Amino acid sequence: MRALAGCVIVVAACGRWHFDELGGPGAGDGGPDAPIVQGDAVPACVALVEPASCTTIVQPTTFALGGWHGCAARPGNLACWGSNTDDQLGLCAPAMIAEVPVAGPALDVAQLALGEIHSCARTTAGQLFCWGSSFEGEAGGPLGTTDPLARTITGTWQDVSARRFHTCGIQSDGSLYCWGRNVEGELGIGSAGTDVELPQRVGISNDWTQVRAAGLFTCGLQGTTASCWGDNPDGQLGNGTKQSSAVPVPVSGGVAFATLAGGKQHMCGLDTSNQMWCWGQGNVGQLGNGKTGPTANELVPFLVPGGPWSAIGVGWFETCGLDMAGGLYCWGDNTQGTIAPTAPATIATPFLVDAGPFDAVAAGMFTTCARTTAGELRCWGVNDMGQLGVGDLMPRSTGVALCFAP
Repeated sequence: MRALAGCVIVVAACGRWHFDELGGPGAGDGGPDAPIVQGDAVPACVALVEPASCTTIVQPTTFALGGWHGCAARPGNLACWGSNTDDQLGLCAPAMIAEVPVAGPALDVAQLALGEIHSCARTTAGQLFCWGSSFEGEAGGPLGTTDPLARTITGTWQDVSARRFHTCGIQSDGSLYCWGRNVEGELGIGSAGTDVELPQRVGISNDWTQVRAAGLFTCGLQGTTASCWGDNPDGQLGNGTKQSSAVPVPVSGGVAFATLAGGKQHMCGLDTSNQMWCWGQGNVGQLGNGKTGPTANELVPFLVPGGPWSAIGVGWFETCGLDMAGGLYCWGDNTQGTIAPTAPATIATPFLVDAGPFDAVAAGMFTTCARTTAGELRCWGVNDMGQLGVGDLMPRSTGVALCFAP
C-alpha cells in the first residue's frame, strides 16, 4: 500500500467480485436489429497523479455512484474515486483503490452512468464513452476483458444508463440500444441468455426519451409512458405479473412519468405532478410502502407518501427523494446505519435525513451522495473501498464534502 496525499492506492492484480448467480433464460424470442459497429478506444488512459491539497469543492454539474465507485464532472473536468478493481476509474496505473477523487478521462461530460464495475460518460456533444469491465460486454469491449481506455460507443446519444452489468442508451433519433449482460432478457432484444458487447437495438420505435437500467431488468419512457423488460420475480416490470419478458411491456396504472430511476430489483419514478411511484422488490422497505419482508413487493406502481418531490435517487437497496424545499428523505436498507445511524435496520417510509437544502441526489450500494444548492457534493455510507471519496476507508453516517484539485 502506498499513500498519496490523501489518496490511498493498493497495487494488486485486478479481480472480479460476484454477488449473485446467473439465472436461466427468460421469456421471449426473436432477434435484434444489426448491431452498431464499435469505434476505436480513445488512445490514452489517465495517469495516477498525486492530488494537490484537498481544498477545492467539487461543485459538479453531474455525478453518479456505481457499486463501489463514484464519479463527478464539471465542464471539461471529470473525477472518479473508490474501487478500481476492474479499471472502472479509467486509470493507467494498476490501482485498486483511490480514496479521493482523481482525474478521469478528459471529457466534457453531460451525463454519467456507472454500473457495478464499469463507467460510461455522455459528452455535451452527444458522444458516448465507456471503460472498465466488459466481462459481460457492459463497457462495449470484448467479452471477458477489462480496460481503462475510454472506448467510443459509436453514434450520437441523448441519454445513457448503467446499473450492475449492462448499459443502455438512446440515440439522437429516439432509437434505443442496450448491451452487456442479458441472462434474463434485460437488454430487451427479444432473447435472453447470451451476453453481447455491441449495442443491440430494442424494437423499432424512434420515440424513446429516457432509459434506466437496473439489476436484471430495464425500464424506459416513450414520452410519459413507461415500459420495462427483463427479470420479474418481484414485480420489477410493474405490469401486475411476475412473468419475465425479453421485450418491453407497458407498466400498469396509466401513470404519466417524467423521470425514472432504477435500483437492484426495484424501480421508482416521478410523475408529471412530482409525485413518486415505486414498484418491484420491497423486502427492506425500499418502496416506501410501509412494509418489509416477502409481502412488501409491489407488482404495479405504488404511490409513495409525501412529496411533491423535486428529484429522485435510487440505490441498490434504498430510495431517496428531495422535497421542494431541498430536504433529503431516504428509505430502505439501514442495516449499516447508512440512512440514519439511530434508526431501525429497515426504514419503510420516507425518513428525513437532512433538511439541506440539496438540489440533486444519487445512491449506490450502501452509499449516498447529495449536492447542496451551493454546489457542494456530500457523501456518506459504507466506505471500505474508498467509495465516499473522503480520503480514508472509514464509514460515515453523515455527509462529508468531497474535494479535488482542478
